Amino acid sequence: SDLLSFSLYFTAHRKDSIHNLRVIHAQRLLQESDYSITEISKRVGFSNVTHFNRVYKSVTGMSPSQNKLVYLKRGKPADLGMLESIRDEMTVGDLCQLAPLKTLSPYLFTHMSEDMWSRKLSAFGLEKCAIPQALGAFCQAERAGTFRILDVYSREVTDRDPEKAQVKLLYLAGKAGMPFALVCPGGGYNRQWTLVEGLPIAWQLSQMGYHTFILLYRSGKTGLLPDPLEDIAQSLQVIAPLAESCHFTTGHYAVCGFSAGGNLASLWGTRAEGYARYGARRPAALLLGYPSTAHELMYDLLEASRDPAFRTGTGQYLARVAGSGFTRESLGRFSPVTQMDADFPPVYLVHCQDDPTVPVQSSHLFEEALDKAGIVHRCRFPAHGGHGFGLGIGTDAEGWLDQAVRFWQEVSRPDEGE
Repeated sequence: SDLLSFSLYFTAHRKDSIHNLRVIHAQRLLQESDYSITEISKRVGFSNVTHFNRVYKSVTGMSPSQNKLVYLKRGKPADLGMLESIRDEMTVGDLCQLAPLKTLSPYLFTHMSEDMWSRKLSAFGLEKCAIPQALGAFCQAERAGTFRILDVYSREVTDRDPEKAQVKLLYLAGKAGMPFALVCPGGGYNRQWTLVEGLPIAWQLSQMGYHTFILLYRSGKTGLLPDPLEDIAQSLQVIAPLAESCHFTTGHYAVCGFSAGGNLASLWGTRAEGYARYGARRPAALLLGYPSTAHELMYDLLEASRDPAFRTGTGQYLARVAGSGFTRESLGRFSPVTQMDADFPPVYLVHCQDDPTVPVQSSHLFEEALDKAGIVHRCRFPAHGGHGFGLGIGTDAEGWLDQAVRFWQEVSRPDEGE
């Protein structure tokens, strides 16, 4: 009887000790990584996340999610606490001067101008785009070694062509064995709005397990295209050799693009101007947010408009696409509606009906072209959300990225080689 009691006591306390060790390991991962609760539970030795949550709470007195919030608010290094001070009334310049963002600040908005530097953050929507959370995640990832900035072109190439020095990849790691996404932020081909359409998207994709590369492509000049398409092609050449060491797969990659970046992403899906022209693998899916896909429509609207602001903005954008002497015909080369073919990748698209910048009619034309070509697609046209909504939290478009990722999973064919 005494022997049995001792055996039961030893077994129970040995189990408690193992649980305590696992919880200590989990606390460290909660504090130092961006892994999901489910991923952490597996990494510390639990096969069931519900059981993990129960054990964690019995040891610490709070759930893993509650503990994570505590770490986000108090458990981070002191300088990262500065990110909690981000407010709507701050300017882009104020944000760029925060010490924890020293590495990221040159890329929040490329080709920084005085008017952008002085613009208030309220213009972008801190909550709508989850900007503070995304910045915090990237800063934590930098410290954990899971965020890197990569040059796309070699020093030898950039010495010959200095414009290519601006092309970078911002890499955020995901889970081992998962595919990668290439994210192309918008900005009218004048700059990239990485703060709105790059970092938050990459952060959320990483939370879902996907490895993410934000592409900072060439921009800011007249007659820009097809240069950014070459940047995608070269980026894929840089990404491929990293697959083994970074533990991601390459066979089912997606390209995600917004506004002008959506134009770039959808052009990459064409044989004439995109992947086939550069001898690259076709993407498994295109995930598009309010993309500019019908330049002929924009030309017609420009010709009919008497609004000075619309004429200036649209005219400058189209000049960046096809040069200052652009015509309706020359714009067609870089219009995905015109360049659509039967080998175009599957498409998920979201575009709000009240978009004041890229007319939603362009996406309706794009959807018609997809139908005509027989391309698998899923289009969502929320009533309200405007332009540049990023993650779209609190708008009619909320949840679009989760839907887009499910679509990507559905259309990724297992018979495609790696």
